[in-house]
Amino acid sequence: MIYLTNHGPRAPWAGLDRTRCERPHGRSRGRVSRPPTWGSASREKELAWTLADAAGRYLGTVQRNDVFVAIGIGDALTAIRLLLDAITRAGSTVEEGLATRLSSWLDSYTGHDDEPLVRRLIRQAVRGQAEEPAATGVDRVSLLDHVV
Repeated sequence: MIYLTNHGPRAPWAGLDRTRCERPHGRSRGRVSRPPTWGSASREKELAWTLADAAGRYLGTVQRNDVFVAIGIGDALTAIRLLLDAITRAGSTVEEGLATRLSSWLDSYTGHDDEPLVRRLIRQAVRGQAEEPAATGVDRVSLLDHVV
């Protein structure tokens, strides 16, 4: 594209000096004074991908898509809940080390509405016991149904 002026096109969100956007973008870019916890996005994603590798054979196409979307948008809790549900429905188990990491990670969600359910799914995944779908209380609706 050739411009006949001495400047490029101006983006509508650009600041007056055309080099910086003045809009705030979600999270603060400041430094965090505390060490990273299980709540940090990169560690959550890493844990979710590890569990997705372990649960891959138990996922259908729609479930796999829902899990990948949830991980991609940073909703590790939903992704891990869906993965644990798939594992427990199949009556399979997870390694003890992975279960320990999951329990430790879930401690950062103490008080969340889904925390008791996910904790129960972790226990079931360690023992390899499946419950009836109605008993687990996991919503079987696609994640994409909730996108507005």
